[in-house]
Amino acid sequence: MCRLCRLQAADLYMQCAGGDSERFKEINEAYDVLKDPEKRKIYDEYGEEAIKEGMGPGSGGGGGGMADLFDILSGGGGRRTQRERKSDDVVHRLAVSLEELYNGVTKKLSLSRKLPCSKCNGTGSKSGKRHTCQTCQGSGVQVHIRPLGPGMVQQIQSRCGDCSGSGYSSVPSDRCPQCNGSCLVSEKKTFEVPIEPGMRNNQKIVLRGEAGCTEPGLQPGDVILTLQQKEHDLFTRLPNPADLIFEKHVSLREALCGCTFTTKQLDGRILKIISPPGEVIKPNSFKVIAEEGMPVHTRPFLKGNLYIKFEVDFPDTLDIETVTALSPLLPGPSAESNGVMDADDAEECRMRPVKDMEEEIKQRTRMARSSGGSNAYDSDDEEDMPRGQRVQCAQQ
Repeated sequence: MCRLCRLQAADLYMQCAGGDSERFKEINEAYDVLKDPEKRKIYDEYGEEAIKEGMGPGSGGGGGGMADLFDILSGGGGRRTQRERKSDDVVHRLAVSLEELYNGVTKKLSLSRKLPCSKCNGTGSKSGKRHTCQTCQGSGVQVHIRPLGPGMVQQIQSRCGDCSGSGYSSVPSDRCPQCNGSCLVSEKKTFEVPIEPGMRNNQKIVLRGEAGCTEPGLQPGDVILTLQQKEHDLFTRLPNPADLIFEKHVSLREALCGCTFTTKQLDGRILKIISPPGEVIKPNSFKVIAEEGMPVHTRPFLKGNLYIKFEVDFPDTLDIETVTALSPLLPGPSAESNGVMDADDAEECRMRPVKDMEEEIKQRTRMARSSGGSNAYDSDDEEDMPRGQRVQCAQQ
């Protein structure tokens, strides 16, 4: 019989230009009962009225409209209808600090949502009965005819505005006083969201079915929280989320003779870091402290590495006495490695400091353009080119 219902629904769909919505509703309801063992049992024991009054699970009868028709034709077994009848998800960005991601914390989040009315069980009526919508006659779909020209019309189907596509509406005399027939009531709930140690930036936490219902008859949506990590004053996470890095400035003396400094870890511990004498710190060099990075998510006893990038602060100038004192102590390059050649006609040149090389290049480029040097080169190239048709190359 299920196969017969599907064949009849397919035949009716091919002939739906006439818009026989009542016949379609009957076939759709029959297939909905036959494919569900519980509804079929209720139908055999109590008859058709018991199904219409909502005694079956997932009460809604044929309210699926065109979505049920496509589901019947594709043999989906109701899976597509369930997915389409879920309420919208609520997406929220949750700001967290790096300390909270290191140690773990529980955040509180308040959310206003709508849930099925507890007094009428989401039916919208005092008696608990579900009344067929008089606007769409229970199909959940409104059909509009729009003329296009002589002898030509266009049939447009849209979701019913009175019942929101459910096929049911409330009668004023039987309207639930708590929800006023809307089937839903508003409430505010506070959630406790656990932030586990080692979680990453943009990681999602999903609270299943906690977003409430956007329309009567729909399954509750999910609350999706996206962690938004705040920028830290010292530490930065590397592509491996368990590794940390920070930048340390040292003087030239500390770089050559060794140094000791402290830094505060994200859990409040003070780390004492030692660069022993004789171990030279070079500019833009890196060092690592093993297992002092972030905890590994779901394995908090394992930790990543802590990397340090060193910047050596050189003095701007030195007086003659300091130079005279340092020269014998520091190794110097030989004449060959320093590029010094014996030449009687060598010209002496003096250098000037360049603070920002990128800005220097931009300034020199603007100077070249303002002087017209590039235009002169362009004119020379054009004179060397043969007269005639010019071909432009398209950049891919």
